[in-house]
Amino acid sequence: MEFKKKNDRRNQSDDFVKVAWSMHHTMRNDPCRKYVHGLTCEDAKARLWFSDRCDLVASEDFDVNKGWKHLVRIILSILSADPTQLGYDPSIGPVRSTGSNSEPSYDIRVYDPSTGERTVYRTLKMISDVGADSMVGCATRVWEVRKFVNGDFVGPSYALKDVWVHEDRETEHVILERIRGEHPDFAEHLLTPIDYARASNPGSRSQKTPSATRDSVGHSDDITVSQTGYRDFNCFSKHPRQHYRIIFKEIGTPVHDLRSFTDVFTAIEGGWKEHSKERGVIMDLEYAKKIRDKSASHDVKTGTAAFMATEVAFTTHYRFDSVRGSRQPRSSKQKQLELLELGPPQDQEGPKPPFRHNPLHDIESIWWLCIWVMFYLAPTVMNVAEHHEHYSKVNYAFMSWVLSDSYSICYEKHENLGTPSGSICVGNSVIDDSYESGLKILKRLRDDSKSLRTCVTLAERTKEGHAGVVAAQSLFTSGPAKVYASRKQHTPK
Repeated sequence: MEFKKKNDRRNQSDDFVKVAWSMHHTMRNDPCRKYVHGLTCEDAKARLWFSDRCDLVASEDFDVNKGWKHLVRIILSILSADPTQLGYDPSIGPVRSTGSNSEPSYDIRVYDPSTGERTVYRTLKMISDVGADSMVGCATRVWEVRKFVNGDFVGPSYALKDVWVHEDRETEHVILERIRGEHPDFAEHLLTPIDYARASNPGSRSQKTPSATRDSVGHSDDITVSQTGYRDFNCFSKHPRQHYRIIFKEIGTPVHDLRSFTDVFTAIEGGWKEHSKERGVIMDLEYAKKIRDKSASHDVKTGTAAFMATEVAFTTHYRFDSVRGSRQPRSSKQKQLELLELGPPQDQEGPKPPFRHNPLHDIESIWWLCIWVMFYLAPTVMNVAEHHEHYSKVNYAFMSWVLSDSYSICYEKHENLGTPSGSICVGNSVIDDSYESGLKILKRLRDDSKSLRTCVTLAERTKEGHAGVVAAQSLFTSGPAKVYASRKQHTPK
């Protein structure tokens, strides 16, 4: 709750920000919450708030003096409500901590509607909860868990994934089963589900988020017109979410926790590590869809910006400009208009084909992931000359991994078909060639990076040292390599 004695725009904005942050903080830190309520009041004007995994909404303001019945109803409803009605999930509960600094532990009950049985899993430690940082979204949390039966642990440890998925999407275990059936050779690169269920109990209320239209809390001028691939916050989400849990047999190490370039590139390659039985696997397949699926996207664009293919980020096949430009040179007048930002005359060759995701975008994402890793990790011992040589070798491998030719082949072929309004088709031969080329580069990266010592993140490097601060200094050479050297700076007094 947030209150102000005076009702003006400044106090309203301050209360709105604070109550939104408080609700977000609660949903982010408490996995037992499905939704949360809030209340703001400026002078005699009050407003009720609500936040779940799909939306953040508020009521119209009301006068607590003239509309006192509304306030009484809110207070009595909260006082008489049971924990479930207040937004607490009955299928998960905290466990009393045995240590002052121990990580919170929870008992999570997974109900199987086919057998009518409940299985209790007790969390041992958090593997990842970065997905819960977003106010609106799937709020993915992953724990290491063990079965808990009659007060005792039973069996090995598993990975439990707790997520809010779109109700009309296939669940992850269904997608995994279909991929295993159609491509059994890929089974070793997929996680093995051992239990899964919608997070609901017999006789309980459905754990779904609502779907309806609403009015905005703010002013209409403050909200821009929605665009393709972006959420229109002027309305409720059109796609409600449902609570879903899946338990995997494997407990892996996230790539961002690895501290060796060789291990990272091996994991990305998806191959077996030398002298070990560890393997790279892919996950988060609840986002998987058929490549020819033309259904509209859900609310917001899903993906990590740093690893997203550039065409996916812009939701347009912008490379067509270069393909068409190479076929038909522009006149000097067209170039002048472009320089004046007036745009060229009407395109005589028609519009670009409608944007569709294609396999080349997935391969490009792997390229961006490798680039990110190169600047995420830094060697523990900074011998500039030695590591410059190693980085140059690895960077040279990157320079030979070029996808532009693959894009050009497909786009030129599509342009020659004379059907610009149709979707671009990426042939199997192009996919196979791009895959084999990328696989060779990943193997080179893995082999060339073996000479690099164990690394730490740049953030960890900057925290090193007691007398000064370690700063990253970029070193540029005539080649494409870029490395970081460590130098100490005196801490300002």
